[in-house]
Amino acid sequence: MKKNKSKTNRLYCLISALALWMAAVNSVADASAIAVLYPEVRAPYDRIFNDILKGIEQGSKARVRAYALKTDDSQGKVVACLRQSGSSAVISLGSHGKAIADGLPSDFKVIVGASILSDDNVAQGQAGISLSPAPGKLFAKLKELTPSVNTVNVIYHPHTNTWLVALAKSQAVKYNLKVVATPAANVRDAAALYKSLLGENVNGESAIWLLQGDPTLDERSLLPTILNSAWNNNHVVFSSNPSHVKRGALFSLFPDNIRMGESLSGKIQRVMAGDDLDVDPLEDLLIAVNIRTAEHLALNISRAQAREFNLVFPIK
Repeated sequence: MKKNKSKTNRLYCLISALALWMAAVNSVADASAIAVLYPEVRAPYDRIFNDILKGIEQGSKARVRAYALKTDDSQGKVVACLRQSGSSAVISLGSHGKAIADGLPSDFKVIVGASILSDDNVAQGQAGISLSPAPGKLFAKLKELTPSVNTVNVIYHPHTNTWLVALAKSQAVKYNLKVVATPAANVRDAAALYKSLLGENVNGESAIWLLQGDPTLDERSLLPTILNSAWNNNHVVFSSNPSHVKRGALFSLFPDNIRMGESLSGKIQRVMAGDDLDVDPLEDLLIAVNIRTAEHLALNISRAQAREFNLVFPIK
């Protein structure tokens, strides 16, 4: 009887020690876990964030904990949740996530994604990957579709996209392109600049680049005017926003959400290691094209090129 009791005690001690060891391991794992904050949205829009999460999980060596943000979730509630989970690294997605990220305590390692990042974010030392496509990727596709183009005109808000324009100028050299960038303080100033550009006879040697989320590009009034004038005068217009392609722009690049998630995972791990505190443009991209616009511009798109497009307008 005593012998059985002794065995039971030893077994209990062994189980207790194992439980303590597992708790310690879990504690370490939680401390290195990556928290992902993303907006709570309804189907089918939730697929975007589900794909980004999938990419983050695929690219991460650490445990990934996902937290859906409600619109009324306060900064304090989010911080308390992160503290409780033990996560010290955070990937914050979407515009609401970006706002939350701006106020997180400095002991958190934070990057933002799935939102447009501005000059203010750069100036504040915010790290992340913007939804803005990498200019070099756009220029590569531009030269492939319209080899005669040698100049890219872009109108931008000086407090929003100066960082992106500077990057575009440096990347354009590789493609033998010149970027002519003109700042505009508001929509009215931008409208006058677009009118001047679209009134020029460019003979297929110049293109206009429309930026995504730029405050000077009014989607309801100015965009239709730009695209109608471009159509009537055979101007090449490409965009960082795929919705513009549906409305008549020649092409755009848009996010490959799973691959973007993998890139965000890699970036947060570099940030955790004390590196890569910059804002980057998006490199993980798919291609949208307007075939009707391409035909109107007399562009010869081969079958091989057509197979590269991930989204084709008009949709038949």
